[in-house]
Amino acid sequence: MSLISMGSAILSERRSQELSSCAIPGIYSLDFDKCYEVYAKIKGKKDVVAEKFQKALASEYLQQRYDACTQVAIMAFLVEKSGKLPTPFFQEMVATNNKFFFRIEAQFNCFRKIQAQGDPYLVKEAVDAILGINLSIKASSKERAAYFTLLKETGFLNTRFTSLDSIQYHPGVAALKMLHQDPMIDTMILGCGRNINYTPYCRFDQHDKALFVDMSSHIAPDVVTDMHNPDFWKKIPSARFQTVLDHTNGHFIFDNAETLKQISRVLKQGGSFSMLHSIQDSDTSVMQARKKILEDAGFVVESEDQTVFYKK
Repeated sequence: MSLISMGSAILSERRSQELSSCAIPGIYSLDFDKCYEVYAKIKGKKDVVAEKFQKALASEYLQQRYDACTQVAIMAFLVEKSGKLPTPFFQEMVATNNKFFFRIEAQFNCFRKIQAQGDPYLVKEAVDAILGINLSIKASSKERAAYFTLLKETGFLNTRFTSLDSIQYHPGVAALKMLHQDPMIDTMILGCGRNINYTPYCRFDQHDKALFVDMSSHIAPDVVTDMHNPDFWKKIPSARFQTVLDHTNGHFIFDNAETLKQISRVLKQGGSFSMLHSIQDSDTSVMQARKKILEDAGFVVESEDQTVFYKK
């Protein structure tokens, strides 16, 4: 199989996963083949909802992807002709070809179809905002209702609900369903998702059995919610996880001490709460305040690098 063919196959599989993940079971699914119909109806509109969709369906992301596909297609063509890899960097990347093509999505020939479908996660973010699942669009109820009707009439949005008022999204219930479906999940990651095109990302692909939680739909979490939402935590069973990771660099996790107590509750005995950056990076007063929050929540605060804290 040629490098281009290999890239095409891997990208097609990845694209299928992207599109299928842009749904919330029991609430809605999206038919991305209808993207152009939506785009045709909103093109030229100036309201915040239309601008969000226009960005999603004709964004700089698409040009960036096109450029990457073009470069790699040319590189792969040269490899096929010469029978060798041009640079050590390219050799290293191709040595792990799955991850290589998985990340930069090297498929020149299928770009036209990709362009027609836009950035699926950015599209999902706009849909979730219309449905009231996230707050990324500050639109009036009248505007949201009008776009809800438009999306349904084009066939792009498939949902059993007939009005916005009837839609109820419960993040805790969504998390619980996922945990029941996959009992092997032993990690919760706050502030992360499955969208590898979102930058900066935090190497989420290292976490195969994890529940991703974030308030932004664009980053593609499993559950869309604020990490400090008490209704979310009420649904999570005690002693359910071995590890909880904070991938927000500590920017939000310490805003509410109760959230750290809930993290301690859902951890198994001896489980760990981990951060990407050490609390020692903060000034002395902030570090001491954060240590107290952790200790009050039931964690051992003395650790080697001050990034991993074990439940007492």
